[in-house]
Amino acid sequence: SGGYYFFKKEKTQRKSYPTMVLRLLKEVELSIQLGYIILEQHPQVDIEIHIDANSKKTEPTGKFADMLMGYAKGAGFRCKIKPEAWASNSIADKHSK
Repeated sequence: SGGYYFFKKEKTQRKSYPTMVLRLLKEVELSIQLGYIILEQHPQVDIEIHIDANSKKTEPTGKFADMLMGYAKGAGFRCKIKPEAWASNSIADKHSK
């Protein structure tokens, strides 16, 4: 139990990422980049990326979940999607709303 989370708040124009899939891919890309930065300094750390996509295929983000998880796993990270991705459900809302 317990743990740490890292975030970076960055404002971008919505037109830079006009579709949901582009926004989600960018979020995962930034998470992977941050994961690599952390691993450079602390190679023993076990990092898990929480992706803001839903496991239900009927949800708007659900159709991208497998692709996004494959991206994170291919980069060498464990990952979770909603509803198991508690960080994307609760902590992210504290920083984005």
